Amino acid sequence: MNDQKTLAVAGKDISEKCRESLLSLGFDLRILPACRSLGKGVDTHADLMLFPIGKRIFIYKDTADSLPALSAELCARGYELEQMSGAPRSEYPYDIGANCLSVGRFIIAKIKYTDEKIKKYAESNGYTLVNVNQGYARCTACPVSENATVTADASIAKAAESCGIDTLRITGENVRLRGYPYGFIGGACGVFEDKIFFTGDLYSHPDGKKIEEFCRFHGKSAVSLSDEPLCDVGSIFFF
Repeated sequence: MNDQKTLAVAGKDISEKCRESLLSLGFDLRILPACRSLGKGVDTHADLMLFPIGKRIFIYKDTADSLPALSAELCARGYELEQMSGAPRSEYPYDIGANCLSVGRFIIAKIKYTDEKIKKYAESNGYTLVNVNQGYARCTACPVSENATVTADASIAKAAESCGIDTLRITGENVRLRGYPYGFIGGACGVFEDKIFFTGDLYSHPDGKKIEEFCRFHGKSAVSLSDEPLCDVGSIFFF
């Protein structure tokens, strides 16, 4: 890293141990407040509030307005913030406008409910939009590299494979999520440079070794941020 620390952005559900690990690794940590428009259990999830792609960050107005300091920091780092068209609602599928899985030149999402500005940007910048039935596309998949992903969701896996994306299919229901029976692997990780950071102990997942080997095959190191069970916190984004 250079003298300017990289920002790690996550929701309030990320554990204290994971926070301490990110800080000890040299990141500046920014915690997103809960979004009142989203449902309980997912109202702190970054991947429902914003969608970063390249140097562009699509973000809901309420989220941006509640975080003026963070918005200023991101702009100072060369990111362009673009407010999304509307506002999220608590009920599915009106909470998934930003929840897109970006892998290489593909954006996988439930396109009907994807924010219009994201769709327009994708179409104008050479990205291929891929429609799936799973609305929580980013939650359910870890974008390992430009050509690889990990997911327990059959529809995401099928769509990714049809695009030529190397896909590791794993078992589900082994990630915690506040207020729900289980969460998803995508929401329990964040990707930065050659590392994938997991919000808990990767080996608490029955496919932990497979995931670690798959990441290594694609040039990434898997890093467990704590010794706790994996927890879906709505992803970690790095800027």
